[in-house]
Amino acid sequence: MRHRRPGTVVIVADRAFDATVDHVWFPSFTRFAPGALAALARLPHLRSASFADTDLDDAALAEVARAVTIDNVNVQGTRISNDGLAHLSALPRLAHLRLKDNPQLDDRCVQHLLALRHLVELQVHETSIGRAGLDQLVHLPSLRVLIVDLRGEVTLEFLRALSARMPRCAVTIKGRGELRAGEWA
Repeated sequence: MRHRRPGTVVIVADRAFDATVDHVWFPSFTRFAPGALAALARLPHLRSASFADTDLDDAALAEVARAVTIDNVNVQGTRISNDGLAHLSALPRLAHLRLKDNPQLDDRCVQHLLALRHLVELQVHETSIGRAGLDQLVHLPSLRVLIVDLRGEVTLEFLRALSARMPRCAVTIKGRGELRAGEWA
């Protein structure tokens, strides 16, 4: 592991980060003023950012997307919308995305997820993405881990069939186990 020397301090949403940092997180209930996250783009080594349980919205997500070095984003329990996810297409290295606990996200957001061609891991449990949306995820060529939950029309039978159509992707069903190529792993 190569260590970087501490350098310039960058202020992001009233928090100080060393410019060499590769991960940032914000405490639950953080509120972001307009423009507060634009400075993320000034962190050249930034790879990972967590906004879990903050008031991150679509405008703030657009600011996050200017930090093009990011490959891992956690937006669990935020205020993002289906259309706001379109901003993520500006992150060319995005491989890991946690959408958990965003019930406002439904099948309409999947069109934006399909633009994330390098997505390796996607967590959509506790969203409103249903069968129609999950069915489209077979078109993500790099997806290797999909984490879902059972609810309504998203049944074990459906997820088993989906898994069979995605043989290179482990489908983890919260509280139930993991399917690979349609079989329990």
